[in-house]
Amino acid sequence: MPKSKKPYQHLAAFYDSMDMDRFAVNMIDYTFRILRKFNYQPRSVLELCCGTGTAATMFAEHDYEVTGVDGSPEMLKAARKKARSKKL
Repeated sequence: MPKSKKPYQHLAAFYDSMDMDRFAVNMIDYTFRILRKFNYQPRSVLELCCGTGTAATMFAEHDYEVTGVDGSPEMLKAARKKARSKKL
């Protein structure tokens, strides 16, 4: 595995505790405002580089069908765990 991917193996375990998901929260709020402004109501979302799934779970909580993709299996594992904990 290339060295560039290895840091995410270790980072996934404590990524959320570093408040790294603040960007995702702000991005989702902005996205919802734009969708409302243009009265656009998509029902599915493809999130690239989903990390631990913060944005993906927020979309799912608003009844979107979400597919999250990430290059790190560890980040995807954390995202699945987060979704399960929220019963999504």
